Amino acid sequence: MVDRDVFRVSALGRVRIDHWGTQKSIAGELPLAGSGWPAPDAPRYALIAKVTSGSMLVLSTGLIYGSGRWFPVGADSACMLYYNAGAPSRLVFSFNDPNLGDNGGGASVWVRQWWGEF
Repeated sequence: MVDRDVFRVSALGRVRIDHWGTQKSIAGELPLAGSGWPAPDAPRYALIAKVTSGSMLVLSTGLIYGSGRWFPVGADSACMLYYNAGAPSRLVFSFNDPNLGDNGGGASVWVRQWWGEF
């Protein structure tokens, strides 16, 4: 990942959220998660991501998420602009669930990347 790369994430799948087999779409569900969840401003159980260095601007909302802060991806992130002034970074995925220990299933994730577009 290089400064000013543009990303778009598409995903399909379901995540099991408990030991009883309850499944949720990786698109997530409303209401938004709130306090105590990895991404409080994202739908519950949605696919989420974070960068390990720099920040990501989610163009559809205008919100900037700094290093280590989870942001919503769901089934389609729309375009996102990456900023980084230094250290190498990774894009890490998870699910917006406060208890990942009882989860199963998962998502097929496609990441499109455009280099130096902006």
